[in-house]
Amino acid sequence: MKKGIGLLLTIIALVFTTTQCSKDYLNLEPKSELSATVAYKTATDAESALVGVYNCLSDGHQNWLRMCLVDNFDDNVYAGGDDPSLFRIRAFQLSASNDDYIIDFWSACYVMINRANVVLKYVPLIEDSKLDIKKDGENTRRDQILGEATYLRAMKYFDLVRMFSGVPMPLVPTESTDLESVNLARTDAADVYAQIIKDLEYCVTVLPDSYSDETQTRGRATKGAANAMLAQIYATQKPANWTKVKKYCDDVISNTGVYSLLPNFDELFDGAHYNNTESIIEIQFQAPNITAWQYHLLLPTSITGDNWRKFMTPTLDLVGTMRSDGDSVRLHSSIIFEASDWTDEYWGNNVPFIYKWRHDNGWASEDHWYIQRLPETILLRAEAETQLGDIPAALADLKTIRDRVGLHDKTAELSGKSADEVENAILQERRVELAFEGFRWMDLKRTGKAVSTLTKLGYTLDEHLLLLPIPLTERNVNPKLTQNPGY
Repeated sequence: MKKGIGLLLTIIALVFTTTQCSKDYLNLEPKSELSATVAYKTATDAESALVGVYNCLSDGHQNWLRMCLVDNFDDNVYAGGDDPSLFRIRAFQLSASNDDYIIDFWSACYVMINRANVVLKYVPLIEDSKLDIKKDGENTRRDQILGEATYLRAMKYFDLVRMFSGVPMPLVPTESTDLESVNLARTDAADVYAQIIKDLEYCVTVLPDSYSDETQTRGRATKGAANAMLAQIYATQKPANWTKVKKYCDDVISNTGVYSLLPNFDELFDGAHYNNTESIIEIQFQAPNITAWQYHLLLPTSITGDNWRKFMTPTLDLVGTMRSDGDSVRLHSSIIFEASDWTDEYWGNNVPFIYKWRHDNGWASEDHWYIQRLPETILLRAEAETQLGDIPAALADLKTIRDRVGLHDKTAELSGKSADEVENAILQERRVELAFEGFRWMDLKRTGKAVSTLTKLGYTLDEHLLLLPIPLTERNVNPKLTQNPGY
């Protein structure tokens, strides 16, 4: 694997005044660190501080870490490549002491959270009338900035609580080196979820449905993004609140003026149709400064120009499942097969590669990264409808997703089945529709199917391995941190 890959620069934080377009915003320098010499006094300072938060979201290193610690656990990929750490992760041989991926991910999340907390502390104190002009609806730009920062903080706490359970939960920026104020104990998972829900409910009140153009609407936090995450949270908590899940899914799906399925599934990933009506929020990449290197680690020789073994190889089980269902559209839009110079232990010399990001551009791709898109919300609503006893509605939502890719209607064969069988069909649909987008492992965990699914494929794991260990490096500097059971 190639070494020495640098972090990305800033995401497009696509806001300013009504007379300025999104490109103007690229001239803002992100304020990502707070010091005695930095003061937040103007609207431009507020916007720059927000760019500092989005800067973390567009960090290719953080996105790669999340893929390694989420997709690399599920039944859709093998580790591939040549990295012993990824082999250990794939084999569920997790350690608190020597796994740099876990250590780096923990740190990256808290960097983003701290930057969001800076915005939330200092933007309310800025005395600049530009921040109090109403924008894109009834709320002021100040409201929107606070809502965006709150959404981004909630996103990282949602990642942390799902991957580690209870975690330290600072809600103000770290501005002191005093150990008593810096070293926080873990907040119980239930309280972390309660704070995330509180944050997102606030976001719904201050964020707009859409902004002045599609690039902004799909590239920034919106009311729809907050509602979609709330639905995910209520499906993940134990016990799940399916009434709430359906409510928040309905809020997104019913907003047909903003969200609708793109007719052609393949266009989602061809590089020419980003910021489409299916996208709820996506990470914007744009050359020369805002580019993605991580896709180079996934793509075949014909695209990257090199012949070393790539990572996250699609599994026999996933490809077999798609072929058995006749799902050629999503198979060939998500995966590309190519002859390799190496012999893969599963595939021989005809190897599948992830194909949802297709353009490498010499480690500088402009392909976007979908964080949330509409089919996830539609299928999550179908799951909620199943749990609430409305099987016909669930099957109608399932049909909507399958119709788009030309697959047969399962309504007749599932109408007389149990709720568990219908749920399994929905989860299977989520698996192939959202493959490699970070949902499958979380779905297996929240539905209690992770251990049984992976055990059937030959992996050895138990329930304690569904949580990552708290990094030993963090516990060494913070004695208040307890370890997860089993580590």
